[in-house]
Amino acid sequence: MIISALNFATVVGIQLRRSSMRNVDQEFYYQSLVNMLKPFRDKPVDQVPLMEINRHIKSLNLDPTTRDCYLYVAHFFDDWRNGIRSKPCDGIYMECPYCQGSAHLKDSAEVYQGRDFGLIYLCDNYPEACDAYVGVHQGDYLPLGQLSNTQLRSLRRSVHRLIDPLWRERAYSRNVVYGFLADIMDLPILECHVAMFDDDACKKVLSMRPKLLEEFVN
Repeated sequence: MIISALNFATVVGIQLRRSSMRNVDQEFYYQSLVNMLKPFRDKPVDQVPLMEINRHIKSLNLDPTTRDCYLYVAHFFDDWRNGIRSKPCDGIYMECPYCQGSAHLKDSAEVYQGRDFGLIYLCDNYPEACDAYVGVHQGDYLPLGQLSNTQLRSLRRSVHRLIDPLWRERAYSRNVVYGFLADIMDLPILECHVAMFDDDACKKVLSMRPKLLEEFVN
């Protein structure tokens, strides 16, 4: 079978079940495979070495964090081809946008007064010089979005309080609500995640409250 004949959504579903990985962003896996395997679409599935896929990923104009996430998904795809379980990511490159330090996978108990809510990416300069961190998908340990400080975390919570009831408590799917939000914010759907919003994006969403309520409530 050639790569263009693959159903990537099925590939992702099979490999996640094989690996007992839950609560991951399946759409990210799907879109990553579409993008990274595009140059190889006419080649047989088993005749594209992982090294060649990785070389292509590194040639793309990606930020370092997205590049490392793509490289992880490439290994995930190779595991599927070989019929073996995938392991969660053991860490990707993340640079803190506030202090330009690095962030690494740490136990969340470090920021939640000893209470463990799973792993997070925590800035190495926490807490003395920086308070930035971000949660992870518990299935694969890929970051939920960009690192955020106290102010941005508060803004993101406000956005969630506005957006989440529109799809959790009403007759709309999450994809419908986020698709509408992506359109009015002029964002690709893959970038329309609250965990990826900066301060300005959050404030923009909050300013659109009347438009969102008119579309999904009134």
